[in-house]
Amino acid sequence: MLPSGNERDAFYREAFNNTGIGLSHFLPDGTILFMDQNALRIFEIEDRYPEPAMVFGKPIDELFSYPGLKEQLQAKLRNHSLEYPFIAASGKKKWILLDSDPVRDPKTCGEAIQAVIQDITERKQAENHLMKLNETLEQRIFESTKQLAAADAEKSSIQQAQIAALEQAGIFKDQFLSILSHELRTPLNSINGFGSILLDEVAGSLNEIQHEYLSKMLSGADKLLALVNDLLDMTRIQAGQFSIIPHAIDFPEVVGKVLEILKPLADQKHQCLLNAVPDDLPPVMADDLRIAQVLTNLINNAVKFTADGGTITVRAFIEGNHLLCQVDDDGIGIVQEDIPKLFRRFSQLDETQARQLGGSGLGLSISKAIIEAHKGEIGVESEWGKGSTFWFTLP
Repeated sequence: MLPSGNERDAFYREAFNNTGIGLSHFLPDGTILFMDQNALRIFEIEDRYPEPAMVFGKPIDELFSYPGLKEQLQAKLRNHSLEYPFIAASGKKKWILLDSDPVRDPKTCGEAIQAVIQDITERKQAENHLMKLNETLEQRIFESTKQLAAADAEKSSIQQAQIAALEQAGIFKDQFLSILSHELRTPLNSINGFGSILLDEVAGSLNEIQHEYLSKMLSGADKLLALVNDLLDMTRIQAGQFSIIPHAIDFPEVVGKVLEILKPLADQKHQCLLNAVPDDLPPVMADDLRIAQVLTNLINNAVKFTADGGTITVRAFIEGNHLLCQVDDDGIGIVQEDIPKLFRRFSQLDETQARQLGGSGLGLSISKAIIEAHKGEIGVESEWGKGSTFWFTLP
């Protein structure tokens, strides 16, 4: 016997509430049109407003403290994903990930904002902890190196003990990254699993709005899964457990598939993705999945840092005894002194821009490890304000 409409609604509501993801609609001036129970829970205002309807029509800055939020809402009436710090009703500092899209207010037909809200406080705390560990480790390595240069033979044993301690600290940090990555997979599997079941309408039919909300939820989960996979790759690289499976691949075909996947991302910014890779390139001995990962990282970065309406071109040709692939863009370019930092772990040259555009700072360092595992090279040529050309070679 098929469940009734009320039973299906209750099932969907319970399934969505269990994800911990909040939903809300705002006007550009910050007036709340809608906010669900999960959002009230994230903002810690359930005691003051037990029912979601009690906040409808209120200005958002009555609920929590975040200076300048109204101005940002008015300035960003387009798709965006931003991380916001705020002070909850309890006085505790929290972080949310807010994915928003412009919509029409059904009552006034004016502009409004639809937002998907996630509590990322624990993730930000873990990131800050990792950053402090990294800064502490680098500072200790620097200080230890200075001491080694000036030390005499009598201090040799002490210095060796210091180096061993630093190496152990590096191991602990990598172990923490690995544990964090594996622990994140459990809630992600639940979100992706139950979300896919609902989206496939196994438990009953969905209306258009339900399809839209579930799609956004799964899209956010996919972004987080990509970060988890990057962290796992980096821990494998650091542990010397990273490997490739080379075989004869059709390089133009790999490029074509990656461009097809990333085209919707470029279309959102009205960018042109050009495939200038000739179809008659000879087969290359490489791991196609890992090379696709490198291409995805390079092209995705080009899309992020190229303005609306810009052009990204992928080229490849045989040069001597190796294949050379280039990803050209007419984006913002890179300051020369920042180029050596690009391929370091967790490297993000502009923290403000990195928060707006997203990214973990791991993509280029992982790409470098992949290309070097193929006995190739990777690099970049760029000038500030004149775009960039990222390139790599395969023997």
